[in-house]
Amino acid sequence: MHVSMPPRSALAASTVLVFGCLACQIVAGIGDDPAIRSSAEAGADSGVTVPEAAPDAPDVTIAPEASPADALAAEAAAPWKCLTSNDNGKQYWTCSTSDGNLHECDDAGIPQVESCAGLGCKSNAAGTNDQCFVPSPGWSCAKSTGTDGNQYLTCISDGNLHICEATSMGTVEVQILCPNGCIHNALNTNDTCK
Repeated sequence: MHVSMPPRSALAASTVLVFGCLACQIVAGIGDDPAIRSSAEAGADSGVTVPEAAPDAPDVTIAPEASPADALAAEAAAPWKCLTSNDNGKQYWTCSTSDGNLHECDDAGIPQVESCAGLGCKSNAAGTNDQCFVPSPGWSCAKSTGTDGNQYLTCISDGNLHICEATSMGTVEVQILCPNGCIHNALNTNDTCK
């Protein structure tokens, strides 16, 4: 919801407080009322500087803070920022938490997307490409459940990491392909690719 204020001329004689402060009234251009201006100018003796509003100051629009869901939707709709996938001047495929796909920018600075087919992606160490999860047919979620009840990436004899992920399609058995095999780590921690 956006709150739009009436044009400045309609507020000239108003004594409505904007943002709850007198100086803000003048900045917002509604401090033209002599009573308001003299009150604000009285504060000038205290060392407070109150800027003059420009005669052609634009109307003021106050937008409330967005909800987390609105912020994620706005992030998903916004173009990819190349700095997000940059590490020491090099671009790496980077997992986006807003859409579950991999993003990077080409040499011309144009954002590129690699779809993870709704399965999501895994963030890897800085300076390496993140990865899409791929289907893991026949994987049993019980095999990647830790003793604490949480899911962990689990290294098996095929050399890949398997896990069950909550996705927009429900719980799905997925894997991360490890070209050089995988490493078993401590109980109740994610195993890793070599």
